[in-house]
Amino acid sequence: MQGQAAVSPDWPGARIPEFVRDLTTAAVAVMSRDGILLDGNRGFFDLLPESMMAGDCLDVRDLFIRPGFDQFAVGAGAGSGVLYRGILNVGKAPDAVHTLQGALYALTDGVLLVAELEVAGLQLLRMKVSKLTDDLADEQRKLAEALNEARAAIRCRDEARAALKQRVE
Repeated sequence: MQGQAAVSPDWPGARIPEFVRDLTTAAVAVMSRDGILLDGNRGFFDLLPESMMAGDCLDVRDLFIRPGFDQFAVGAGAGSGVLYRGILNVGKAPDAVHTLQGALYALTDGVLLVAELEVAGLQLLRMKVSKLTDDLADEQRKLAEALNEARAAIRCRDEARAALKQRVE
């Protein structure tokens, strides 16, 4: 069944599978119905602001900007199923808001998040940065050439003054 994930309501007992723990381009997390992070992988922890990392009990409700945590947590605990599928905006506004593509699934005692970073947008951004880097290198080269020309003109002017001064003396 393509595009559908079978998620048992009691899977995985508030733990993420070990094979996704070190992934950085996918965010996987299990949260309680009241928004407490129970487990997460590196990709999810990379989305958290540094100020949140110090706390033992991470309340992640405020990180879900669109949709808000309360919009999908209401259906959690009602059995298995997709609570939300689509674009997720996660982070602390206005600092860092990340756009993810993924789904939230109902678990018996909470919510499972499985999402990926918006890879197409990252590729587009990488291409733009590469072009800007090339443009910057071109402008720096032009500036260096103009500076060399200006130095040559100053040398030429100074030589002409010196020659004129010698003629006058």
